[in-house]
Amino acid sequence: MVKVGVFLVLVSCAMTLACGDGDDSATDDGSSTDSIEIEGTWTSNFGGEEAISDEAWTSFAAQTIIEFSNDENYAIWQNPSDAEFNPDMFGRNVWTEIEDGSFYYCTVAYMSETAEATEDDAEPADANDFETGCGALGSPWTQLTQQ
Repeated sequence: MVKVGVFLVLVSCAMTLACGDGDDSATDDGSSTDSIEIEGTWTSNFGGEEAISDEAWTSFAAQTIIEFSNDENYAIWQNPSDAEFNPDMFGRNVWTEIEDGSFYYCTVAYMSETAEATEDDAEPADANDFETGCGALGSPWTQLTQQ
């Protein structure tokens, strides 16, 4: 009987460690640990398909998401080591709120040496100008519509 009790205590402790405490509202630094709000499969206004999850932003390549903020609407990602362009480099996407099943995003940094550098490397993004307000070259924002 004692062995069964000890086993149940150990299983209970292991499940607590594996599952966490159930509080996914914020981390110690105050950032959200909820899922990325733009999660899903989307169709781009440029004709492609993009998939977004907490772990990856996949369009031309599967970029690993390093950090994101639903409050500030940004995701920092890293290119894979075998990427054709800018392998292992970091980038930052910013997005608008989802309205009527779609949102816009702008890649404001894409060749940063570190995740932290994406903030300093970020180019301007004007959410009031989706035609020419993405970056210093006046590129359009990408519109994604939910599939």
